[in-house]
Amino acid sequence: MVIFATRYRRKIVGQIASEKNRLQEILEDGNIKLSSVVSDMSGATATKIIDDIINGHDYINELELDAKLLDTIPGVGKDTAVGIIAEIGNNMNQFPNEQHLASWAGMSPGNNESAGKNK
Repeated sequence: MVIFATRYRRKIVGQIASEKNRLQEILEDGNIKLSSVVSDMSGATATKIIDDIINGHDYINELELDAKLLDTIPGVGKDTAVGIIAEIGNNMNQFPNEQHLASWAGMSPGNNESAGKNK
């Protein structure tokens, strides 16, 4: 009886490992390389990230709509729109006004002059 339990346990452990690898391959096919962010693909952090990916479908759709809206600006293509959203997100409440956003992005002209001398 012990031999059957041992064989069954070995089989179940192999199936679990196979499913974990399958999930990792599915994520990588979707350009999500979770293994570069977490060390243990079955750990608590990885599980939370995967749950958020699964449950965050509406959030992803919202980001896609924002990228399409940015894409309507002349000179802003799809890659640039995705880059903008990746850097600053879609919540502009963190910036009091557009000048603060431009300053954060390093797009504001500065005057580095003191006592008539440029720094």
